[in-house]
Amino acid sequence: ATQEAETPGTPTNDDPWSELQSLAGIYYAEGAVSFKGNMKLIDDNGENEKVLEQKAFQYSFVNGNYHYLLGAMEFINKEKYVIVIDHDEKVIALSPKASKKSTASLFDLKQLKKMLEEQNANARVTQLGDEKILTIDNIQHPDIQHYRIYYDPLTYRISKLLVGMQRLYSLDEESENAKGDEET
Repeated sequence: ATQEAETPGTPTNDDPWSELQSLAGIYYAEGAVSFKGNMKLIDDNGENEKVLEQKAFQYSFVNGNYHYLLGAMEFINKEKYVIVIDHDEKVIALSPKASKKSTASLFDLKQLKKMLEEQNANARVTQLGDEKILTIDNIQHPDIQHYRIYYDPLTYRISKLLVGMQRLYSLDEESENAKGDEET
């Protein structure tokens, strides 16, 4: 079943894989990557989209070690240990690691392209105002419908990354079912 996302903007003749390579070149240095912004959980199944949750988000990966912060939760992954911190509850957990350090490439565009082509995914670029939008849809995944990356066509800086996800029922139905369970 094809699940092509309705893409805003005017189609361009840009090669989506070349655009993705340029985006990766900005964010993925040799052995390192860094992102900072806000993560939002949005329900857009109704007439108006609702922001259900919004949290500050930071992520960095340098030489096999990573650090990320999502709201009050912080995760630090080093070669020999992992630290998880809950800043709200004032809890810190430390765990030694037994796994070996991965030597895999941080981002392999050829591997991503091959996987998406095997799944018959569509990739296209559109222009909306001063931004370009790279959309990848028709993804053969039970939960993910599409990816949409909004970026500046001159600097390739990403302003927004959307991941469209499928739900079997609306969040309103889930809330009603939860209320019904509480009453019985």
